[in-house]
Amino acid sequence: MKFFLMLAFLLVTAIPSMACECMFVDSMQEHFDQADLVFYAKVSEIRDPQTKGFKDSPIYMMDSTYAERGGYFPTFTVIKKYKGKTKKGREIRLHSSWSSCDTSFLKDTEYVVFAYYDDQGRVRTSTCVPNIKITDPEQLEAIKKLR
Repeated sequence: MKFFLMLAFLLVTAIPSMACECMFVDSMQEHFDQADLVFYAKVSEIRDPQTKGFKDSPIYMMDSTYAERGGYFPTFTVIKKYKGKTKKGREIRLHSSWSSCDTSFLKDTEYVVFAYYDDQGRVRTSTCVPNIKITDPEQLEAIKKLR
């Protein structure tokens, strides 16, 4: 019995961790400074079902209808740009990698998104940055003060 317990322990601890590792950042201003893009936008489309790996993702396996409500590959329609090269009305497609660092967004919902470009020029964000679901226009006041 001890052998099987030890074997189980070794197998569990040998599996690499899937947790997201975030660097500690003190303030919203630091997040703003580190971001390539900061914009206020509405989720106009969720592209998860058209994305490679969709049906193999753990999220889909747990709830095959989740993409009807939201998802990890959103298209945003920009309402206001705070930082970076984008314009009002432009669409921005976020890329994801099906990892624990990816952020889920709800369809037809407005957010302030802190994003960056990856090595391949794709726009990404993560759970490590303060993306804000906007439910009250007063939430935008703190963002307006960042420069």
